[in-house]
Amino acid sequence: MEGGAQPTRIGNIADYWKDFVYVNRIWKSIYFIQKRGVEGMSDIYIFSGKVLPERANVQFASPLILEVKYNDFDFKVIINIILSQISAKVEILRGNPDIGTMKNYLESTVRSLVDGLGYLLACGYDVEITSVMLPDSSMIVFGVGVTELEKEKDTRNFSNAELFKILFSGKPKTDYLRRALGDLRETIRSPHDTALFAYRAIESIRESFRISDSEDKNILWQRMRESLSIEKEYIMFIEKYRTIEAHGKTLPVSGDDRVEIMRRAWRIVERFCNYLLKGESDLPINDFPILK
Repeated sequence: MEGGAQPTRIGNIADYWKDFVYVNRIWKSIYFIQKRGVEGMSDIYIFSGKVLPERANVQFASPLILEVKYNDFDFKVIINIILSQISAKVEILRGNPDIGTMKNYLESTVRSLVDGLGYLLACGYDVEITSVMLPDSSMIVFGVGVTELEKEKDTRNFSNAELFKILFSGKPKTDYLRRALGDLRETIRSPHDTALFAYRAIESIRESFRISDSEDKNILWQRMRESLSIEKEYIMFIEKYRTIEAHGKTLPVSGDDRVEIMRRAWRIVERFCNYLLKGESDLPINDFPILK
């Protein structure tokens, strides 16, 4: 055809099919190489969260790029905070952490940054990581509780109404219970200070057994353990980690140990609730086997 576009010559379909298969194989090879990288030392996770309270409108002018090293693993993270919304791209450089551990460490990292800003501005901010997109593009939305402890919620032998009745009974010992419950909340919200808050919750309960200001705390510990049917070693598991944290040092805590710390603190507070429900009477061993 003159004066117009020349028609495209259509070749043999079999030839095009061969080309397609060949290109497809190349792409599969590229994908396989990329996938091997993802499953090896360059897993990419996209975490999302928020700075609380959201009305504070916290933001950083540009992305923050950090390489964070811990005992068990290292990661590189690019953090964006805009209008109090957090987005963090995490690349694992060493190790193979589970999602829960990654979330806790990332939250601690972001919280440190926000705490620094809060210090400069004299403001009280908090951080919450709410979800993560995995390397395979699937998504996990984090709950607000601890799964292992949630499974035990139906094993307590008192009702919600009975607990609330204790809290607002006006009796002096309930003030110690309120403080203990507040510290249990912080064991969930502050993963790297779990033992510190767990032990402080138990210390609050210990103080409720004080009769006079001059009493040595060892007497209070013994009185509490006898009243609530608890062996010393049961508490020492928490105390071991708490001592390190209380002196500004860090001791790596596995996910299992962290859950165990929380479980023991929860059970001790549960014993204290039963003690209050029974009119501040020592718990009978037949009904409350010794925690050890």
